[in-house]
Parts: sequence; C-alpha cells; structure tokens
Amino acid sequence: MPLLLLVLVACGASQRQKTIRVTYETISIGLVELPQYVTTHGRAIVDEAKARGETKEQAGAELEAFLTKAMHADGTVKAAANMCVAAAVLDDDRSLAALLKVAAMVQAELKDLGLTK
Repeated sequence: MPLLLLVLVACGASQRQKTIRVTYETISIGLVELPQYVTTHGRAIVDEAKARGETKEQAGAELEAFLTKAMHADGTVKAAANMCVAAAVLDDDRSLAALLKVAAMVQAELKDLGLTK
C-alpha cells in the first residue's frame, strides 16, 4: 500500500509540475510578445487616428488609454511569472490555485489588448 500511495503522490506532483510549466510557457508569450505589440499597436493607433483626421489630443487620449491597459497587463504578466516560481517552490494547493487565477487574468487582459484571441 505505501508504494501505491507513493506512486499516486508522484503522479499528482508530476501533474502539478506540468500544470505550472505549461502555465509558465503560456505566460512567457506575454513576457516576450507584449513589449513589441505595445510598440507596433501604439504606432497603429496614432496612424489610424491621423487617417481618420482626429486631433493630436484625440489620438493622444486613445493611445494613453491603450498604454494604461498595456502597463496593467505587463504588471499582471510579471506577477504571474513570479507566481509560477512561487507555486513550484511552495508546492501547495493555495499557490497553484492563485497562479491559475492570475493566469486567467493574464489571458483576459492580453485578449482585451488584442494580443491574443
């Protein structure tokens, strides 16, 4: 019986580590792609505003709104990356649940920015 318990615990730990790894890999996309996306999409916002004949102030307001969302998403992505480390080190259900909750927030924020679908 102790061997079976050990195997079950090992399987659970393996699944937990796999979940953390896959979550980190997903979050890494935000870490890598978000800075470039902010630059290119920010330029597109300004160019599109000019094409619509908007004033500098209107274009600036639209860009500022986007940058505010992007900065928040960047903070969330970085926090999620740190939570991956914490979940791996702490090895408890609470840290994994918190990681998955923040990862869902990352997904929603990146989708809201238009970086993911």
